[in-house]
Amino acid sequence: MATSIHNHHINDYIPNSDEEILVDIPEEEWPKVRDVYKREWPYGIYPYYTIENFIKWKMKGCTDQFNIYCPKGGYEDGTTIMVSSTDTTPNIHVFTYEKDCKRLKEAFLKSKLLKWSLGYFFYAVHEDHWFHLKETITKLGIESEFDILSGYHWISKEKALQFNIECPSEVYLAPLKEEDVSVIDEVWPHKYPGSDIYLKKLIHFNGGLGVFSKADDSLCSWILKNHLLGLGVLQTIDRHRKKGYAKLLIKAIAKSMAEEGIDIHTCIVRHNLVSQNIFKNLGFNHVDNIMFRKIKGDM
Repeated sequence: MATSIHNHHINDYIPNSDEEILVDIPEEEWPKVRDVYKREWPYGIYPYYTIENFIKWKMKGCTDQFNIYCPKGGYEDGTTIMVSSTDTTPNIHVFTYEKDCKRLKEAFLKSKLLKWSLGYFFYAVHEDHWFHLKETITKLGIESEFDILSGYHWISKEKALQFNIECPSEVYLAPLKEEDVSVIDEVWPHKYPGSDIYLKKLIHFNGGLGVFSKADDSLCSWILKNHLLGLGVLQTIDRHRKKGYAKLLIKAIAKSMAEEGIDIHTCIVRHNLVSQNIFKNLGFNHVDNIMFRKIKGDM
């Protein structure tokens, strides 16, 4: 039987050294951590599905490093720091239900487990969390390479199940294959060295959906399920835009996820009004603004 952090004395989960404030939560405890984020839904949707995603990936044999840390005292208030090696740069995900982010800030300042020299990519940090954390980041002397302000949006599985899928006669829908990444990565606006490896990993473990031309089987438009188990990398080849393919893909993949019992969420860059309108018109609701920030490292 899995050991529960709730059922043992908290000293069992505090390192002997007074120097380390964070506890590395064992893998068998991850489902219990995940379920803490059901408390305020959909506010906790992305940490919930981030953990769910890595539980699934581990079961499929993924060897990426993924750690969930909580400050000593437990995770009942949702305070966690997740670090993953999914991408070329280590991703760091932070979340808490604490309004002032006190425990997160203390962990940032005191933990030796967090290696700031690696140049973490802060992934989907709630705007209100970032408001409190940015002062702590400054105290640590950490500089930023770039920021991306986005919003995240969701639709319930019950609503997504109602989507009607009608494919235009000139194209067909089919699952993406890893070889499709050469086309996807070439035109991806967020392309970077090694992004093709990341995209192949998403298709391998999570899958994706494409719109293909019946005339020559060329890929016209696509969507992937990212490592937050949400929708991402939605794009259409320029010559095929304004044909309704993006809307078709969103509905089709969202409905298939809903059939698996998954609520659907997505991150959209703040200035991408076209995508925002597409998702809004399909019934997605804005939950909160989020920050992506790449910090400078020594490597």
